[in-house]
Amino acid sequence: MQSRTLTVSLIISVLMALAFAATAAAGTPPSGQGLIGASDQGITSLSCSDSSITMDDLVFTPGGGTPNWTVDGRMYLLQSIEVSGTITTPDGSFPVSFSKTWGNKTGLGEVVTCTFEQEATENGATFEATGTATVVRIR
Repeated sequence: MQSRTLTVSLIISVLMALAFAATAAAGTPPSGQGLIGASDQGITSLSCSDSSITMDDLVFTPGGGTPNWTVDGRMYLLQSIEVSGTITTPDGSFPVSFSKTWGNKTGLGEVVTCTFEQEATENGATFEATGTATVVRIR
């Protein structure tokens, strides 16, 4: 039972971390020590239709649900995300998937599509996934 609870917790935390942003806020990346980089969330590769967005430049708050930025101050809202992967525990492996759309962001700015790979390990459980995220630049 503890393994299942841990696995569910791992799935939720990883998927929420992938949800870069869901609400709007103005400004540049907030100062402070709460922001993390994409690699800190286990993202091992990132390729975007806007090649100026790199894994090294992307910062967001842990757990998702907030805006994401590039270190030069550009701000994006998540429009959609789709992730599929595998959770492996000592008890075996099983597929997982997640998708969500936050609606049309017409008039806000440039639409950028990013593909990514992610790996995370926690208490003996491993998550490996690939995904696609569509973001809209708002600043």
